Order: sequence, then structure tokens, then C-alpha cells
Amino acid sequence: RTWSWLQESILQDLQFILKHSESPAENTNYNVLVVSHAGIIRTFVEKLFPVELLKTMGAQFDVTRKNRLIIPNSSVTVIEFELTEESLQHPESILKSAKLIDYGNVSHLEHIALHDD
Repeated sequence: RTWSWLQESILQDLQFILKHSESPAENTNYNVLVVSHAGIIRTFVEKLFPVELLKTMGAQFDVTRKNRLIIPNSSVTVIEFELTEESLQHPESILKSAKLIDYGNVSHLEHIALHDD
């Protein structure tokens, strides 16, 4: 159910961007920020990318929970989609073009001091 909702939402958003762009040309970058609970990100990443790729990017899996993909709290995951004129005609091709650029990055948290109360 989550995967269907994600597909529909992401495709609608990407189509909106393409349709309302002054010139939806190839090689144009569009940045879309999606903030979500780890469960949504986990579902999206697991459906789009093979486990082998995730492992090469440092992904870890919780063996006590059926090898569930671990998404670190407050992490950043970057996914790139190739948007083309063809994408307007065949929106499902947008998801097939997904590339995982960064996964579970928590480097922005390195300088935060932890306090024990």
C-alpha cells in the first residue's frame, strides 16, 4: 500500500514540475526535498534498488527483524531521477531511471555534542 502511494505521489510531483517548467529540457536539474519517517524511505529505497547496491553504500540490516534495512535517524538519502520529454508520455519510466546518489548519510550530525542528563 505504501509503495503504491509513493509511486503515485512522486510521479504526480515530477509531472507537475515538468509541466510547469518554462522549458522542461533534458539536463535540467530540479531539486525536490522530501522529508519523511524512516519507514517510508525504507520502503522506497528497498523497492527501487537491489540489496547489493545498498550494501556497497554502507547499508546495514537488522537480522533480528527479518533483515530489515536500517535507516539512521535524521539521515539524508539522495535519489536522482532522469526527467525527459518521454517521461511526460510514460511516467513509469521516471522511477525506472532512479539512481541512488547517497544513502543514510549522517555526516551533518558529526559536530553535534551529545549530553547525558
